[in-house]
Amino acid sequence: MQPAFTRERVGVHAADMVHGITAVTDAWQPGRTVDVSAAMQSVTARVTARTLFSTSIGDQDVTDIQHCLVVLFSGVYRRMTAPLGLWEKLPTPGNRRFRAAHDRLRGLIHRIVRTHRRTADAHDDLLTALAAAHGDGPGDSLSDRELCDQVMTLLVAGTEPTGHALAWAVHLIATHPEVEARLHAETDRVLAGRRLPELADLPRLEYTGRVFTEVLRLYPPGWMFTRTTTCETELAGRALPRGADVLYSPYALHRDPRLFAEPGIFDPDRWHPDRARSVPRGAFIPFGAGNRKCIGEHFGTVEALLALSTLCARWRLRPVPGAEVRPRPETTLGTGPLPMLAHPRAPG
Repeated sequence: MQPAFTRERVGVHAADMVHGITAVTDAWQPGRTVDVSAAMQSVTARVTARTLFSTSIGDQDVTDIQHCLVVLFSGVYRRMTAPLGLWEKLPTPGNRRFRAAHDRLRGLIHRIVRTHRRTADAHDDLLTALAAAHGDGPGDSLSDRELCDQVMTLLVAGTEPTGHALAWAVHLIATHPEVEARLHAETDRVLAGRRLPELADLPRLEYTGRVFTEVLRLYPPGWMFTRTTTCETELAGRALPRGADVLYSPYALHRDPRLFAEPGIFDPDRWHPDRARSVPRGAFIPFGAGNRKCIGEHFGTVEALLALSTLCARWRLRPVPGAEVRPRPETTLGTGPLPMLAHPRAPG
């Protein structure tokens, strides 16, 4: 899968990323309340599905995938935390919805995979690359079931984390007027009257990049990771046997005052090149690190920056009075429902 996530290849999908955000936000009504968290999940689901399946997936299939993923995200976390797996065997309404969404999504993916195999020469996407992958032995390639499993993993990984990061970004921007003003000024200057950004604009959207980096510091979607020791070792003075499970939290690490001054303050300028040099190696790991680092880091970052600049060019979002936003540490770190008032914005 690595070639599909190179900088050159990610650039091919920039137009799909912009289309994903406009397809969702064009339906917003001026002055009406929107759930920004749900909207950003919809955006990232659309982008991920188009990246995986290229032109072989229709709008209705994309909509079905979005609806199934909403149910699956909730159910997966419950299954992660339920002891012994007993809870998921109970015939509760939630479990029935989860099973129905799971089966519906797998059926949809299997249908797309079978169609894709018959028309592989007509596509140039990630599913085609997976279908063509093989080992050294005869017949050593992925079965339809294995392809389906890989696609399911990519849909989940490509949708929820980036969607949550975008929701946190919108919330923090809306509650920090000085940051919002600078973002709007930069967007207006770089886009120069255009309503939509392009990939070539990103190097000049420097402050937008710093804002998103600071969002990932405060609210990394991957708030907790696990690793398994491959040999006997020592960590912080404690002996660990081979095969020990180790949990670590980017959320806690990013808020350590020994690493970041005033860690609870939303300060995008801490990522200005002159200041960012003081951040120790390994202190900022929203995508993990080492050979287990997220393969989609560049893809997700480009998607988020294009989405943010599109929003800044076209909308001003305001928190609904009285709405409370708290981190929800589930499979990833989300905002929960995020009701905001959407107001059209004319470039300054």
